[in-house]
Amino acid sequence: MVTVAAINGVANNYHLLAQQILPGYNYYRIRSVDINAKTNYTQVVKVFVGKSGSEITIYPNPLKNGTINLQLTNQRPGIDEIKLINPLGQEIISKKIIHTGGNIIETIELNSGSAKGIYQLKVIKPDGSEQLSRVVNYLVFKYHLQ
Repeated sequence: MVTVAAINGVANNYHLLAQQILPGYNYYRIRSVDINAKTNYTQVVKVFVGKSGSEITIYPNPLKNGTINLQLTNQRPGIDEIKLINPLGQEIISKKIIHTGGNIIETIELNSGSAKGIYQLKVIKPDGSEQLSRVVNYLVFKYHLQ
């Protein structure tokens, strides 16, 4: 709880900047105490705060139909290098993505004969930093009842 002191006068405006905001939903409520010690509460206000900074997301995971959607959020301009490594440790896809910054979605297709299992997707950013993510390509079983 944070307290903001009143300023003497007829009409008062108060301002407070929240210092410890977490990503996700944050809930706020104001309690005021007037000069006669009467307490009032506002309704609770729910505020959603998105993540800041850059982010790389893969979806769906496990894959559907061998399609990887790679979402790059809040990225700097440049060339990202993408490498997909199969369960045997072999690099099966290598491509470069040239973008002007911001948000993009890149689609990567596995060929239909790709082995089922856990793949590694490596993203090498323009600054040389790397992000390694697991991608699951699984086998869908179909049952026929007779």
